[in-house]
Amino acid sequence: MKKNQLFITTALFSVVLFVFSLGAVHASNYDDVFESEIDEETELSADDIEHEDLQAFVQASKELKEIRAEYTNLLHDAEGVLYEDLRSEAVEEMQEAIDDAGLDEETYRGIGYHVQEDDELLADFY
Repeated sequence: MKKNQLFITTALFSVVLFVFSLGAVHASNYDDVFESEIDEETELSADDIEHEDLQAFVQASKELKEIRAEYTNLLHDAEGVLYEDLRSEAVEEMQEAIDDAGLDEETYRGIGYHVQEDDELLADFY
């Protein structure tokens, strides 16, 4: 039991650090999960988030971090159509990772917002 709690605590701490490191959204024509894992205008309330949703969020956020890192390097030197194609591919992979975790993008981004803004939500996870 303690091992499981330690894993969950470590995973959640990693996610929180990652979410906080995202910082401000860069100005662009995009408003998707590649650009920001946080939806400040979410209709989801912290009370709507179940423990299972937080576990799914942690799982998906790890995958998204890896996908973003892989595609950020590829996108750095890409231009024009290649850039758009790679970016679309990255967003699709990220959406699949969220779906595979059992969430939809809207819920994932809403949880991302609440994890950043609501200290009690994190306390409930422990």
